[in-house]
Amino acid sequence: MRSAQEIADRLERLRAYEAEADPETRHLVTAATEALAWVLSGPGAAASQEAPPTSTAPADTGASAVSGRVSVLYPMDGSLLPARAWYAAAFGQDPRVDEADYVEFQLGASEVCLLQQADEHTITGVVPLFEVHDAEAYLRHLLRHEARLVRRVRTADDRVALYILQNPFGHLFGVIERDADEGG
Repeated sequence: MRSAQEIADRLERLRAYEAEADPETRHLVTAATEALAWVLSGPGAAASQEAPPTSTAPADTGASAVSGRVSVLYPMDGSLLPARAWYAAAFGQDPRVDEADYVEFQLGASEVCLLQQADEHTITGVVPLFEVHDAEAYLRHLLRHEARLVRRVRTADDRVALYILQNPFGHLFGVIERDADEGG
């Protein structure tokens, strides 16, 4: 795992490269820069350096607690191989989960996830992922509260369960459950 100083150093190098990157790759550099900045400071400019508080869904729903960890998902068109190679080089590490349609890098206590688009499920923009202890139970809870399921993803070995949803206001978000052996 990289130290905060190592991540900060990489962030500065990426910012310098971003200014000189050609238009075709600038969006990837910008995405990586934003992800590293987010890892260092947390979401939002005024984010606290402390761990976010753990919240719990109402007990009568049967839904599990949200862990408080938030990760970021980038939907990708086409093969993940070029983006996987770029992020591996930018972060200086191999992905923790590496499948044809889903790749996940761990950066400190957060993750950067890449998801290959499925033709019938086009997702645009960065999607925040909220880690939960029981994704199925929390999915049921959210569906009862008018969320709409957009896409379901499971890794081949069931180490990761991910549900991308849309809230009643049109915003995309995800809930993710990782196998305990995955550091989740």
